Amino acid sequence: MIIGNNDPKLLDFFSYMAKNDKSRSSDPYWYTMPQDEKYLAWFAIEKDSKIIACSAVQKFQNCGRILTRFCIDPLHRTKNMQQNKHSGSTYAFQIVEEQLMFCKLVELDHAFFSTENSRIGVIKRHVKIAKNLGYNCKLLEDRYNTCSVVNEDINESSKCWQNICLYPLSNKIFSLPKEQLKDIECKF
Repeated sequence: MIIGNNDPKLLDFFSYMAKNDKSRSSDPYWYTMPQDEKYLAWFAIEKDSKIIACSAVQKFQNCGRILTRFCIDPLHRTKNMQQNKHSGSTYAFQIVEEQLMFCKLVELDHAFFSTENSRIGVIKRHVKIAKNLGYNCKLLEDRYNTCSVVNEDINESSKCWQNICLYPLSNKIFSLPKEQLKDIECKF
């Protein structure tokens, strides 16, 4: 379900996760408050009236990055994107379904999910499950820049060049900057 970025349940979940998520709580990126204007919308899954998973859609040009800051309560995590016994899909894909509908509703050209280079296996598993669930998505061959482009200057940090799982929502070209191969100097 879509949830407001100031909803007390979402703020409580972030506070809870900052204290209880041992894998991410030391990184201030993960559990800062979700009111940042770069997020178009937040989505949450609830159980017993409490949030157990959430994620945002973040706008990049006219594309939406889905599963942005995706997090699951440690008590509800599974390994390797295992499917939920009750719904037939993972918590991530329950949110993906809603986020894709949202991206279509606000007329974005594409939706995409990205990871840093060392986590390409996550995208490969994601694409496999997505296709099994009937989604049209693909792993793009190149890496793309998911950091801000300022005055046409591209942030060259290695963390900015990411693997992309693309959910095409139109026939338009995916518009994020693609990594260019660097010239290699050959010495003989």
